[in-house]
Amino acid sequence: MEPELTTDIPRSTINMIDLYKEGQAAIDAKRDAEEVNKLNTLRGGHTGCVTTANEVVGKCHRTAHLRSIGIQTSADHSSKLMFEAGFGNEDIWVDILSKSWKGAILCEEEIPTHWLTSDNVPVTGRPDIVLCDDKSVPQLGIELKLVSSPWTAYNRAVKEIPDIEHICQAAHYMWQLNVPYKLCYTSRSNYSLGFGAMKNKWVAQASQYLNEDQFKALPFIIEIDMWIDNDVVWYQGWDKPIKTIITASGIKEFYERTAQIEQRKSLGPRPVGRYADGTPKEKGKTQCDYCEFAAICDDYESDYDRWLDEIKRKILTKET
Repeated sequence: MEPELTTDIPRSTINMIDLYKEGQAAIDAKRDAEEVNKLNTLRGGHTGCVTTANEVVGKCHRTAHLRSIGIQTSADHSSKLMFEAGFGNEDIWVDILSKSWKGAILCEEEIPTHWLTSDNVPVTGRPDIVLCDDKSVPQLGIELKLVSSPWTAYNRAVKEIPDIEHICQAAHYMWQLNVPYKLCYTSRSNYSLGFGAMKNKWVAQASQYLNEDQFKALPFIIEIDMWIDNDVVWYQGWDKPIKTIITASGIKEFYERTAQIEQRKSLGPRPVGRYADGTPKEKGKTQCDYCEFAAICDDYESDYDRWLDEIKRKILTKET
């Protein structure tokens, strides 16, 4: 017998998803308004590097250029949920550190980085957290990243491979602030990794992050020490320092080239898929494989004006 409903109990007519999206739209509108003040400015959050092999790694300089002239696509609802979780992770870190760190804690707009390219194009950045002494003198910078997928959990907790884009971004702020830096990955969920992931040489080292069956990655925090030695960025791996292909001068060159794209009417080389130590990524995957503008780059590689027009047309079509 099916249970009978009590029909005189009122039910809410409020749609929480619509309410959430409405609030998100208000936040997006505020951010869009702030973006207007950042036109013709390059961002620290979009850091890449030109290596000694003349390869572009990290973020794509083409999309960095687009953002500087006010062109970027809006993320879908699921992506925004993930982005906001990242912001929430930063808020949690600040709240907890405020209970243990005895000095000042400065975040983002409180301690911005700023420098100019040779063409006087400003490059600005907003470090996640900078721990300072009681006189607000910086002591340590922290770049925070939230782990939001089992594959990312596997790469961070089991293989301890940092994302080259994250290394570039943290290195940029480290170079500008001239303080030691830590890249901290935080996972706040359990992730099933699959039996296949357990058949590798890294599991024994990663056991502190796994359950007893070594089948699931438990919530974790991984801190990666970073430093710059004679221009070269290094980070501490499981048991030894890792020399990267990232350099402070290469980061500067990335922005120099980005600032000159429009003037030279040249897009420059595409980014290549490498890990921070220079090892090629599996199957040669690059950002272009996931970029919605990749086909436009394919067709108009050598025609900047047509390339830009087609990207504007694609965004307009998407928005309407």
